[in-house]
Amino acid sequence: MTAASDAPPTPEIDPDIAPPAPPGEDRQVVSELIDVEVEEPEVTELTTEERNDFATLMTIGRRSKKISILGHTVTIQTLRTSDEMRVGLYTKTYLESQGFARAYQVAVCACGIRDVDGNPLYSSLIENPDEDELFDKKVAKLEQYYPIVITKIYAKIMELEREFAELAIKLGKADG
Repeated sequence: MTAASDAPPTPEIDPDIAPPAPPGEDRQVVSELIDVEVEEPEVTELTTEERNDFATLMTIGRRSKKISILGHTVTIQTLRTSDEMRVGLYTKTYLESQGFARAYQVAVCACGIRDVDGNPLYSSLIENPDEDELFDKKVAKLEQYYPIVITKIYAKIMELEREFAELAIKLGKADG
């Protein structure tokens, strides 16, 4: 035998000859492997301010913010359900009149203003005043304000309410 005949046949010379499969790999490939993509859960990132606002709302139930209106510092807060009912009762007498929109703004401001320049909008001598009486006193005081001031404060209170609603939607908490 010559050295050329001692050489094993190669696929380049004889394409019908294939080397034997390594032990344990005698399986047949039926199709390509399918990459299954596992979706990672979406993570909502919050800023530090959003995190604090949301934590405050969940534990205390009310959000507040300091704003500047015509050179005065006004602390505003979100409304509670009882505040909204007071607004409804107050504006009832103004239904279907030109004064309804302004009455609504005044009532919302009476519920949403915590203090002006560090002083409460109305201060009672009674330790725990009735909230309806307190509301009436605040409304009486706000009725003396000029319309531009009421409009600006009302807009900021509504903005504060929207900010929380947007945060709740961002967190997917609006449904429950």
